[in-house]
Amino acid sequence: MRIGKEITLELRKAKIEICEEFYQNMMTFSNYAQLATMYFKGSDWSMENDFPRLELLRKHKVGLLSVGMVTDVKETYNNIRYLAVFGDSEVNINYSGYSVAQVIIRHNSKVKIIVKDESKIQINILDNAEIEIDCQDNAVVSVYDYGKNTKIKTSGNIKITPSKWQK
Repeated sequence: MRIGKEITLELRKAKIEICEEFYQNMMTFSNYAQLATMYFKGSDWSMENDFPRLELLRKHKVGLLSVGMVTDVKETYNNIRYLAVFGDSEVNINYSGYSVAQVIIRHNSKVKIIVKDESKIQINILDNAEIEIDCQDNAVVSVYDYGKNTKIKTSGNIKITPSKWQK
């Protein structure tokens, strides 16, 4: 079964509404890169609907690794443009130079981020996730806190915005 069809069937089973155009488009997806692109573009919708579910992420863990969607990993990443961290991950991320990135942290993940130079990073944090951010030099970090139980520790030029919705 194509990955797009499996995901759309999961949406229907969970009774999560998606517009018909996106549904039909997603049905044609045959690889993880297409799904990751849609995920990062529609991250607000994904967060509001708690989708994809953790069980589905764990099932496709290996395939999703190559597209920046990591589940239950212990790893270090450098200057990665798009990264979504799920499950019980423990991740270190380093940004330097003129990096620009979007990072999403969910579930029970614990993430440490060092941001240097002229980097500009946007972070969404949800669920019970924990983050420690060290922002240095002229770097700028924006954190959007969507969780009731998140833990955020910061130093440097960091703007934290509480969400308008919290589950």
